[in-house]
Amino acid sequence: MSFDSPVAFFPDILANVESVRAAIIANGADDRAQCAVDGDIARLEDAVLQLKRIRNSCTPLVRLPLEVLAEIAERLITIWPSVARYPKGFRSEISLGWVRLSHVCSGLRSALLHCRHLWARNISNMPFPPEFVYARCGDVPLTLIIRPYSTDEMVAFISDHLVQAREIDWMDSLDARNSAIIDTLSSTGHPHLLSHLGFPHLESLSFSLRMAKYRKPDMPDDGYKRPTMVAPRLRSLHLDDVMIPFQPGTLTSLTLRFDQRKPLTVDNFFDLLKRCVLLENLAVYGGVTALPATNHENSGTRGLVVLPHLLLIDVYGSIEMCMTILSSISTPRLLTTDIQISDTQANDLECAPYLLTLAPILQSAAPGVVGVTMRNYSTWDDDDGGERTLVSIILHTSDPGHVDSDIWVDGPFAKNHHTKLKLRFKIVDSIPPQYLESLDTASSTIGHASINTLEVGCVVNYAYTPATWSASFARFSHVNTLFFSNRQHTWALQALLVPDTPRGEGIPILPSLRFLWLKELHVYYAQGAFVLSGRRSEGDTQTTAISDVQFLEVLESRSRCGSALERLRIGKLFMNLELATQSFLPRVRAIVPIVECGKIHG
Repeated sequence: MSFDSPVAFFPDILANVESVRAAIIANGADDRAQCAVDGDIARLEDAVLQLKRIRNSCTPLVRLPLEVLAEIAERLITIWPSVARYPKGFRSEISLGWVRLSHVCSGLRSALLHCRHLWARNISNMPFPPEFVYARCGDVPLTLIIRPYSTDEMVAFISDHLVQAREIDWMDSLDARNSAIIDTLSSTGHPHLLSHLGFPHLESLSFSLRMAKYRKPDMPDDGYKRPTMVAPRLRSLHLDDVMIPFQPGTLTSLTLRFDQRKPLTVDNFFDLLKRCVLLENLAVYGGVTALPATNHENSGTRGLVVLPHLLLIDVYGSIEMCMTILSSISTPRLLTTDIQISDTQANDLECAPYLLTLAPILQSAAPGVVGVTMRNYSTWDDDDGGERTLVSIILHTSDPGHVDSDIWVDGPFAKNHHTKLKLRFKIVDSIPPQYLESLDTASSTIGHASINTLEVGCVVNYAYTPATWSASFARFSHVNTLFFSNRQHTWALQALLVPDTPRGEGIPILPSLRFLWLKELHVYYAQGAFVLSGRRSEGDTQTTAISDVQFLEVLESRSRCGSALERLRIGKLFMNLELATQSFLPRVRAIVPIVECGKIHG
């Protein structure tokens, strides 16, 4: 036998191998020989395992103390949770990644096994029986999560261990098996239970019946008036189509969502808010009976509700409800307001009345605004059963170093800006789509002078001529950055053309513009066939694409009149690859000093 074989390092095993081989040749092998071979195999496997551990121990990371490894695991789980609660934008198939760390080496495995809070946070997500995981949690408060797919065993475990919870997240149960949890969390059936059942560790509670088939028929709308739950550490509360008794004095985050019912009158709602002295985030989606529009100016008779710590307010409902809430709250530290109007009528073809009604809100948000996002896009309205246009107006302030946490936000406002006001409402699909009318009304309300960055995203580009776009852009004389967030900007681009006049070059639109950013640019070769990707007719192409000659003329005309672009960024260029690289882009770079182009789709 060659000494290159691992067996050569075990002389006794080598001798036994030769002995058994000889016995087999002589037909003399028996059970004792097989047992001897099994023993040798076990010894070799144990040696291999020890060698692998020694090899892993040579890695500097693994030689760290268990306390340091545990801290590393803790940091990893905050950015890479285990199951079902992975960060927005992450794929679900990698959601068990931190558990796989335990396979790296015995040292890291030991560190993870001793991190009781990691097991306590993920007891509802692990594939093991909850009692097995619970044994590793010790006395650490639990994170209890229940979903429609939760097993009966998990539901029973959660019901028995509610008082040990640090976080309860229960959403959209589909059957009656969770009645014990409903009875525990709500005052229905057992109104005295919550006043006697304490939750000493509970910090976050999310409770949803929005899609549940099982609903207590007598679940009261005034549940918050019943004996309050004893949860002195409760900071975050999310109620979805259900009311339960709670103590608002400790809350820093409150979300109330009701699709159909309105369990709270205006007075009840503001009485509740007055006790939320620590509130930082407030979200209200329906559920509040609003004042008539004529009474908004009289809302001050109740007195303003002062929320000194409030940073974010998110309101969805009728325009009367939104105005009632926003006009009655004083928030000296407010950073972001998110408003979505739900009751736009199907025959309301104009956005201006809604914006004029909300003018006080826009004016209060105007100080510090340096950027405006204006978008519209089609969406399906479940209530009306038809297509609607969702108009979105977003106001941004400068915030150097800030990075938006929403991975879907791109363009110039993804970094170094903060969203101060977001306003959305639906209108019936119409031609024209009232897009520029909304932009003009909103920008006139907040003032044009401070706006230096403008984002435009219009899905119905062909409804406006270049002259219409020019008239709208003319108000933004201080804009130096213009971002088109979709492909339908042909006529808007042509509005940037500086026309010739009998006396020479005309006055440029957006005279301060230096940075043009196009998320997509569809270009066709003016002298040849249409070369855009996809199946489009020539007429359809004209609504989403611009010819190379037209685009270059826009750039050259601005250079001639002294308003040349300094920077051009194209996220995706839809054009023949050869024409783009050998003709179009070189000609663009001859006009604009800095040209950035992402992927070219031929």
